[in-house]
Amino acid sequence: MNPIPLIFCSTTRAVAIPRAFSSLWRRAWWPALCGILALMLSGAWAAVHAQAAHFTQAQSVSANAANNLGGSRAGAADSPVLFVTSSNGTFGTVNVGSTSPTPISLMFTFDTTRTLGSTTVVTQGATGLDFTDAGTGTCKAGTAYGAGATCTIDVSFSPKFAGTRYGAAELLDGSGTVLATSYLQGTGAGPQLTFLPGAQSVVADASNGLAFPDGVAVDGSGNVYIANSNQVLKETPSAGGYSQSVIPTSGLSFAIAVAVDASGNVYIADYNNSQVLKETLSAGSYTQRVLADAAHNGLNRPTAVAVDGSGNLYICDTGSGRVLKETLSSGNYIAQTIVADTASNGLNNASGVAVDGTGNVYIADSFNLRVLKETLSGGSYTQSVIVDSSTDGLSGPAQVAVDGDGNVYIVYSNAAEVVKAAPSAGGYTLSVVANAANNGLYIPHAVAVDGGGNVYIAHNYSPDSQVLKEDMADPPALNFPKAGPGSTSPTTVTLSNNGNAALVFPLPGAGDNPSLSANFAWDTSSTCVQTTAGSAAAFELAGGTSCTMAIDYKPTAGGATSGTAELTDNNLNGTGAMQTMQLNVVPGSQTINFTLAASEVYYGSAPITLSATGGGSGNPVVFSLNSGPGYLSGPNNSVLTITGLGAIFLVANQAGNSDYYPAPEVSQTLITLYSQVARLTAPTPGSTLTGSSATFAWSPGTGPTQYMLYLGTNGVRSNNLYNSGPITTTSVNVTGLPVSGQTIYARLLSYIAGAWNPLDYTYTAPSLQVALVSPVPGSTLPGSNVTFAWSAVTGVTKYELYLGTNGSGSDNLYHSGIITATSVNVTGLPVSGQKINARLYWYTGGAWQYLDYTYTAQ
Repeated sequence: MNPIPLIFCSTTRAVAIPRAFSSLWRRAWWPALCGILALMLSGAWAAVHAQAAHFTQAQSVSANAANNLGGSRAGAADSPVLFVTSSNGTFGTVNVGSTSPTPISLMFTFDTTRTLGSTTVVTQGATGLDFTDAGTGTCKAGTAYGAGATCTIDVSFSPKFAGTRYGAAELLDGSGTVLATSYLQGTGAGPQLTFLPGAQSVVADASNGLAFPDGVAVDGSGNVYIANSNQVLKETPSAGGYSQSVIPTSGLSFAIAVAVDASGNVYIADYNNSQVLKETLSAGSYTQRVLADAAHNGLNRPTAVAVDGSGNLYICDTGSGRVLKETLSSGNYIAQTIVADTASNGLNNASGVAVDGTGNVYIADSFNLRVLKETLSGGSYTQSVIVDSSTDGLSGPAQVAVDGDGNVYIVYSNAAEVVKAAPSAGGYTLSVVANAANNGLYIPHAVAVDGGGNVYIAHNYSPDSQVLKEDMADPPALNFPKAGPGSTSPTTVTLSNNGNAALVFPLPGAGDNPSLSANFAWDTSSTCVQTTAGSAAAFELAGGTSCTMAIDYKPTAGGATSGTAELTDNNLNGTGAMQTMQLNVVPGSQTINFTLAASEVYYGSAPITLSATGGGSGNPVVFSLNSGPGYLSGPNNSVLTITGLGAIFLVANQAGNSDYYPAPEVSQTLITLYSQVARLTAPTPGSTLTGSSATFAWSPGTGPTQYMLYLGTNGVRSNNLYNSGPITTTSVNVTGLPVSGQTIYARLLSYIAGAWNPLDYTYTAPSLQVALVSPVPGSTLPGSNVTFAWSAVTGVTKYELYLGTNGSGSDNLYHSGIITATSVNVTGLPVSGQKINARLYWYTGGAWQYLDYTYTAQ
């Protein structure tokens, strides 16, 4: 064996002061940063070691470098801590299901006299998986080791899945506190089958306390971690569901993203505090420390975190327009690298980051509507585009994840879908993992993927905040709508080889492969190939490719309504591995087409015959009247007789049978009016108004003696904007209407024969919005003398500009007063780098409106 030396030595200690935070943003808090005071220790460590107690490293800051925040592990207050100072263990490629021929021997050196409590080897925090203790090392529990003494842990690698696998070897003290960690990495070789669509289940939702979950991660045991506002939740698989616990944190203010490393430690992007926390899994709980923050790393609103197989940290430092790599060495993050930024890479709101087994970094560049790949080579990065809106038609990438085989999973919040981008022929092939139509997605915000290819999705701003699991590793159950003998109703499932070796469906000794139960048949639209004993060759699916398997339900008279589809293959290098899909026949769906010839009719008209077409059950469509002046009669209640004025609410239903579910009911509304009522003619009903004033005109009708016009924004019948009162004219001019784009409701009432008869309309208010255009909002000002300019909008007559450093709306730097010009020159601005708040007011429609902006002083 060739041992890899892993030296541990105590270095420095420091303590940070928690920062203050205040003021609501979205649903968290904007921090009012009041700074960090740190004890920076330098000089001869030996003297300090001899004289001082050891600090607990909860939120600790080191003095070694501006971005070096503390050692690798938290120790007890009276105990020394070991620090990693050399390389980690790296296995090569090993076949899935096999074991590495030679263990890797990891050497640990003690910096002071120490009694070892125990050792452990984990795979993404889980024991007994890919990385295991070979049992031949010299690190022994209960043994006292003096300063400079060494011991070894020998590790074997038996990959359970294809692709890159991550693990760690750890030393622990007698209380279970982790003293030292060596990271491990290896690659599993083999085919790996996944299925689409996956079976969907709920990991957690509002009933578990979820409120706008922003981030999600998963470890080797299937524990799911959720960034949920000001806390991080851990969902542990239990009895077919999940049991919930809370990761203990201190001072957390808006956890926007979460990641888990090979050792099971949790990393949190603390957005409002502009910091990244590490929660070290130790002694059955977690110990917190700050890895990067505003004071030491210049962080400004981090939105995403990722960690690679060597423990290096990647941060979307969105407020600073960059993605950072913090390199772990000697237990500290001693080197900060800019992976990509606005100046060199054109980043515009990088909101997601992931890293693969070879160190390539994937970035969701959300405002540029693209996902980037930064390929690592020779210590530098070369940029390429995986997907963008111009070529793929997708918009709003929010987060990314990558699996062990380099497949990239992308959350498109705007499109309400999660997409898989599989490497293919020098590019990427896209497939939909989940979307609104099939999975009920609303605004997905984050995604994670486990070793089996199962995908986890966090809903943010969903009506039902939740985290979903899309089970892609297990064969799904397929449902077929019930049909009569001889009919065909194909159902399709997609088979993907997520592995790095060919997935082979061998020729069967008899029958077919895949084999199907009676009453089910292979559909010729399949792109997968069904073979028999006499086929020319077995069907193979190369790594990173997929095919579709379409199955028909073709029942015979009295045929079975369930069955199976069995696939025999070499999944995960198994010999004669078999996946079984359950085939279930369920009633079909049917729909009703029910429309009215007109939405308005006159009181006194002849009875109306209603008509509608139904679905395949053949049952009649039956009508009912929920409310309104009328009654139904005749076959299936299809004849409507009107008895008065008002709204009649009608409903159509169709019953189901053994072959079809009942059709969803369809409703329609009919308005009955006098024929003589007045009707609005201008502005055109349903149109967008042109300004804050408008002349409303209507036809006189033949019976009305008076009219009334209501205008409002509080729904039908509201008149908070205007109420004409009873009038005899057929037009009015209304001023002071809003110009902010909302819906305006109009009701015109005609007084006929002692009663008021209403007709309702809607309009859209214009949107007259003035915007600062120079300097570019959010930019750094060029100096102390700056000209601020804004757009000119028809209908806006006056403006006012505030500039200040005391928060939104402050004017301690400048106040223009009321002006008509569309630019001002401001002098005497600070040049000390602080934030400058700008507020631009404009006057239109009889009211002042404003927008807020921020700049950075030179």
